[in-house]
Amino acid sequence: MRWLTLLLAAGSFACEGETSVTPDAAAPDMGVAAAECFADPTTHVEIINACTDATSVSKTPVTPLLREDGTLPPLP
Repeated sequence: MRWLTLLLAAGSFACEGETSVTPDAAAPDMGVAAAECFADPTTHVEIINACTDATSVSKTPVTPLLREDGTLPPLP
């Protein structure tokens, strides 16, 4: 919930003409609008949303100890 608030706050600080929307073709659409990036970041919100040429990497962690309900087994 906090990241959504941060995302909305980042969009409200943007001025027209200073931002560009860069769609991420590799990321699945989870009902969240594409984030804006800032070409010349100066504030904290702009810095964490700065434009970059980095590629997105989707990772699927392997968690063998997790049970099907998402809990861990008791400690020995």
